[in-house]
Amino acid sequence: MVSASDILFAALVQQPVVPIHTVNGGWGGPAPGMTDRQNPVRPIEDNRQNNAYFFRVFGTVFADLAILPDLHFRTSVGVDYSTDYQRVLRKSYTSGFLSDPNNQVTNSQAYSGNTILKNTLAYSYKKGRHTIDALLGQESIRYIGQEFSASRRGLALENINYSYLNAGTTNINNGGSGSSNSLLSYFGKLNYTYADKYLASVTLRRDGSSRFGKDNRYGTFPAF
Repeated sequence: MVSASDILFAALVQQPVVPIHTVNGGWGGPAPGMTDRQNPVRPIEDNRQNNAYFFRVFGTVFADLAILPDLHFRTSVGVDYSTDYQRVLRKSYTSGFLSDPNNQVTNSQAYSGNTILKNTLAYSYKKGRHTIDALLGQESIRYIGQEFSASRRGLALENINYSYLNAGTTNINNGGSGSSNSLLSYFGKLNYTYADKYLASVTLRRDGSSRFGKDNRYGTFPAF
């Protein structure tokens, strides 16, 4: 598909003497000696049949259990996944001295997303001027993504309703890729407050990532 920025650029730099259409109804275009810029109306019209479809689902569900009045366990699961799909027909054209006799259909699809699992145990204690808050937790994040694309040329009909990969006969190409990674964390935090005025805090995290080698996968990070 042609980007909006390409069309706007062509509209700005194309010589105004270049007609949109020729006298016989074809696409107008630059004559020899002019810059090789497309008639901006042609890619707009030739791409009207091309659409992109995008779908995304995300959200979080959780449960909170009061084990004791001051002790709570919370667990949550969150997801954020998206997918997009395109089937693009590129038509052949002649526009002035610019031309491409080849048409092409391209299919592409991709999806990616995260799954997040989090568990925490929180404790709060207050007596007089003293307040203690403690938190223990575990969190895991997993990402996965995959994509593929394929294209063919040599379509007998330049109509989006018939422009599927099996209709192409030449220049058969395809490809795809995928990736995944995960993060696992354990953490704890202890806060002490005196008279709602003075605060002492200690935090400790231990994080591990699949992006690192097995001998250096985890790291410990304290804070005071």
